[in-house]
Amino acid sequence: MKDHAMRAWRHVLCIVLLCLGAAASAGAAATDHIVSQAWFEDTTGRMSWAEVRQQAMTPFSGVLARGYGKAPIWVRLRIDPSASGTPADESLYLRIRPAYLDDLVLYDAAQQPSRQGPIGDRYPISIQSAHSTRFTFSLPAGSAPRDIWLRLETTSTRMARFEVLNGMDLAVSNGILDMAGSFYLGLLGLFILWGVIQLVLRPEPLVACFVAHQATALVFGGSTLGYTRLLLDGIVSPASLDMLTSVVGIGASGLAVLFAQFLLNELGHARWRSRVIGGILFVFAALLALLASGRVMEALEGNMRLILVVPTLLLVMALLSRSPPDARAEGKLPKPWVVGYFVLTLAFTLFAAAPSLGLIAAPELSLYIVLFYSLSSGLLMIVMLLYRAHLHLLYQQAQATKAQASEQRADQERAHRLDRERLLAMMGHELKTPLATLRMLLDNQAIPQPLSQRMDVSIKEMAGVIDRVVQTGRLADQATIVRHERCSLEQILDHALGELPERGRVAIERPAGRPREIESDPGLMAVILRNLLDNALKYSPPASPVTVRYELADRPDQWLIEIENMVGRAGRPDAQHVFDKYYRSPQAGYRSGSGLGLYIVQELAQMLGAGVMYAPDDERIRFRLSTHGSR
Repeated sequence: MKDHAMRAWRHVLCIVLLCLGAAASAGAAATDHIVSQAWFEDTTGRMSWAEVRQQAMTPFSGVLARGYGKAPIWVRLRIDPSASGTPADESLYLRIRPAYLDDLVLYDAAQQPSRQGPIGDRYPISIQSAHSTRFTFSLPAGSAPRDIWLRLETTSTRMARFEVLNGMDLAVSNGILDMAGSFYLGLLGLFILWGVIQLVLRPEPLVACFVAHQATALVFGGSTLGYTRLLLDGIVSPASLDMLTSVVGIGASGLAVLFAQFLLNELGHARWRSRVIGGILFVFAALLALLASGRVMEALEGNMRLILVVPTLLLVMALLSRSPPDARAEGKLPKPWVVGYFVLTLAFTLFAAAPSLGLIAAPELSLYIVLFYSLSSGLLMIVMLLYRAHLHLLYQQAQATKAQASEQRADQERAHRLDRERLLAMMGHELKTPLATLRMLLDNQAIPQPLSQRMDVSIKEMAGVIDRVVQTGRLADQATIVRHERCSLEQILDHALGELPERGRVAIERPAGRPREIESDPGLMAVILRNLLDNALKYSPPASPVTVRYELADRPDQWLIEIENMVGRAGRPDAQHVFDKYYRSPQAGYRSGSGLGLYIVQELAQMLGAGVMYAPDDERIRFRLSTHGSR
């Protein structure tokens, strides 16, 4: 798995570097006629070209990066037409990137009129000298070096790259940039398609957030590269397209934070973390409200500052979060992967936001670094989602294997129960037959009566043990069938007494008046009463009475049956374990028994919807059974 992970990260870096290299090479083969550059910030916002020409200018090279500001920036460009041997009567072209600058005006003394423009993303493409996604001014080449002036005003970051190229170099360079841009937008489209497929196969918020983020990144990329202006020129107003770019830029940042929240949830849910991220999302919502109020520059600058700060907070939250110990086994991302994602995101955002805010010098790649941030973050998201899907697949396979093993165990247990049921049924039948034969032999007058009576009691006890073992097996196998019907309580009691030893000790206290009928299964109710009576007769003092008392309970449709006896040699049973399977009082060893009788009583009572409880007093042991009366 580590090898797959390393290959995935290498693919991410290769694709990002490929795109960066394509953009960087756009001007490498072209001859730039600019020999020097300088800038001046008009803090008044009202200076004329003539006034600016008298001001001291600050030289710079490469990309101008002045951050956000309301003041216009004047740029002086010294051009030398002899750099490429362009004839004086041909044209050169001033190309200005990126394509999201608002207002550009050219001042060139070699042209009439000297003021050209304005152009920018607030104006239709059709007014440019070249129908292109890049801002372009046409210049006469001339024969001698000269200065041209450009006034730049924008609500976005005041970062720009200026180039003066001949027609051939401009066409080649624009072609390379268009290929890189198409490749970029195509990749984002593939990301969205992949996400939609994943969303159809396995709908979940993390993937849905990824799709939404990539969709906004696609729209933002198309807008900042100038393709929306090119495609919708004359259909949608430039002001509307400019506002759309700002909205999706802030929206994409907010969706990236929302994706981070879902990703952090892989490390377990934490209320403090949700509150922090909720606060961050509230700030993004406030920025959109600020944008809607017309304060575009403040909203965009706030968005860029958040982009600079938020990844650090997310990384800290990831480091402070505790990953569940079985996260990988449950198909969730391990903590090192989540932390690695936020480390790389932090690196990309620092490289993207710092030049845009004017905090550091801007290389040429900074012109597109926001776009490459979207691309690289999308690639990182896909890698995370792919690895997460791989872990989820392993989790599903483990669950399927566990379910299959459980099913096999269940089949084995069912087979074991069937074998046990057959064995118990066979034993019950085979053992009862010789016991019945022994009882017939006891009728032989040659056997002394006292011995015959003791043997008869022992045989009945053995038969009782066999019955209880068989009944317990049926309960364990859930083979007991309940058939409720209207039945006589006295008949059930007579059947329960049956051939119990010493049944003559049982005294029955009956209420007078109404018929004593219940709604229950008479056979199972007889088993309950027989076990309670057998238990009372066996463990009470010899010749002491066992009392059966039944009466109407507080509810008119409920009968209360009590069976009580005096405390015998076995003492009092433990109230906490009296209904436990195989429980016998430590002092009860002098009598044969299985410890199953009261367990069967409780199980059958639950099946019948009855209640049974152990309710002794100071002198007697008592069990109380409640059941529904006949309606």
